[in-house]
Order: sequence, then C-alpha cells, then structure tokens
Amino acid sequence: KQWYQRRVRGLFVCVNQFFTFATVTVMKVADAFINTIIWIIIPESFPTTVRSTATGFINGWGKIGGVLGTGCVYLLFYSSPYIIIGLFFVSAVAILITTFIYDKETKDVVLVET
Repeated sequence: KQWYQRRVRGLFVCVNQFFTFATVTVMKVADAFINTIIWIIIPESFPTTVRSTATGFINGWGKIGGVLGTGCVYLLFYSSPYIIIGLFFVSAVAILITTFIYDKETKDVVLVET
C-alpha cells in the first residue's frame, strides 16, 4: 500500500454510513450557526453608518480565508492528517472564546441610529 493510504485508513477507522450521516448533519447545523453569527450578530455590533461596509469586509475576509484554508488543508494533509484535526479544533476553540469575550447582548437596548 502507498504511504498515504496507510495514514488515511488510520484516520478513518470507524467510518461507516451512520458516521458519515452524523458528521454531515453536525456540520450542516454548525454551518447554520455560523451563518447566524455572520448575518445577525456581527452586523448588530456596528453602528448603522458602517454596518453594510463592515459586513462586506467580514464576508470578504471569510472568502479569502476559504481559499487559503483549502490550500493549507491540502498541503498539511500530506504531512500528517492529524495536523488538520488539530488545526480545526484550535480554530473552533479560538472562535468560541472570542465570541464569549466580544459578544454583547442587545436585547432591550436602544441601538444608536444615524
């Protein structure tokens, strides 16, 4: 067997039809939460004068990150697939901590409009 087949087989030992379905379902739910953050929570954090500019700026950086992230995953997979799992885990924890630090409740708060 090729070297990459041995690594991939070790990474996906427990993959079956149920695991694939559960993983895809969890990722789709996570995607829904991410879209909620992008389109509802983040724009609410900016004043109305710069709200659309800020949302566009954030979405633009997200697209750049998507392009660079795809290349990084491709390159890192061949050195060690476990690096990718660690990278995703560290990124998820960093985003979770950042959300808890910077998120502010705006329910029943009068937002400044200009």
